[in-house]
Amino acid sequence: MAEPIEEQPETSFSALNSYDTALCWIPDAEYWPCLDRLRSLYDKAYEKWPPHVNLVYPFVAPESLERAAEAIVSGLQSQRSGQADTPRIHLNSTGVFTHRKDNTIYLCDDDAQRRDAVSQLRKDILRSLSHKSPLEDVQMHMTIGQSQDHKSDSHHFLVQKAGLLPKLQCGMNKLHILIREKSLARGNTKTINRMIPWGIIDLTSVSLSVYPNPPPFYCQMMATELSEVEEGSVPLIEVGSLSQLPYRFDPAKQCWVSYEADVPYKTHEVPTSLTVASYNVLAEFKFPVSGQRFPILVDNVLDKAARSDILVLQEAADDFLTHLLGNASIRAQYPFVSHGPPHQDDLEPLPSHLNTVILSRFRFTWKSSTPTTTQDLNRRSVPRLRCEGHQHGECHTQQLSMSARACYGSSYLRPD
Repeated sequence: MAEPIEEQPETSFSALNSYDTALCWIPDAEYWPCLDRLRSLYDKAYEKWPPHVNLVYPFVAPESLERAAEAIVSGLQSQRSGQADTPRIHLNSTGVFTHRKDNTIYLCDDDAQRRDAVSQLRKDILRSLSHKSPLEDVQMHMTIGQSQDHKSDSHHFLVQKAGLLPKLQCGMNKLHILIREKSLARGNTKTINRMIPWGIIDLTSVSLSVYPNPPPFYCQMMATELSEVEEGSVPLIEVGSLSQLPYRFDPAKQCWVSYEADVPYKTHEVPTSLTVASYNVLAEFKFPVSGQRFPILVDNVLDKAARSDILVLQEAADDFLTHLLGNASIRAQYPFVSHGPPHQDDLEPLPSHLNTVILSRFRFTWKSSTPTTTQDLNRRSVPRLRCEGHQHGECHTQQLSMSARACYGSSYLRPD
């Protein structure tokens, strides 16, 4: 468990110029997978930072972290003694920083009152450090990715994807102090350069805890499973091979919901034959998409001669999938789908611009082998699925399982 630090006299920190430390807010671990499915493809800092909002970065020199943290706690105890509530943060809007060589796409809060509360917290922190520079306001933001040309269609598609993320609403109850770890990776001479947790400032109790042996935020570079190192401790992302459940349309709620394995659903007889169809719907690359082809594509999918038990769509993009799943006949033909409509408020966008999406008459589980690397954005999502049919007898239930892998080849793919 994190160990409490005794208070020390306040110290002046005139220089906040170390890029090896940071004071930031990190959302609860439950929000990480949704954010990281985009960050892993588009954010060059994904392998080095968790999802975060910086309050002070650059921060103090590593050797001054303990004194600085104690000074912050002491200062906040006196400056915020009359404030019962900690700031709240809603990441409900998008923005773009335009740089000389690239652009940063980020999430932010569009409410001035909430932004002011976070800004005031930052000013209180700087005062606690007796920082002498002007207490200028900064744009609170969470980076989602980078683009090369802010006028390009790919840039606009990425901004759209960031805007389709479910709106994140959290209390800013804890601030994380991070320190940079540099070490040699196993098996080669490549240097590990990442931020790891050093401690936490609890804004509710206004207290400091330091981790004696902090683990990295990510065990490996692909996030699929969440766990806790210790209760109330550092969120840790581990790599696993967890199966994902499909979405199904809920007529009562009139929206797509994640299928729960223990929820009763009408079962299908074990089929005597199984038809699998593959359809490349040819994504559009001009933003905004016209959508003129969408009704024609839907008609093709529903054509009697083309109907199948399992439909694998290639080059599926956000706008088309939302249109497709809004069709009642599609929902009746294929009650299960690997990805929900990206424009539904509580669901997330597809990870890439070109995606493989599975629709099925049968319930199924699936695993994605999408390469999560910022080095190759042209790689496509490649799901593997297991479909199930059930046959009921007087004394037993027989289950039929089928495994398949949906692949999409392209000249743009680079070999490993």
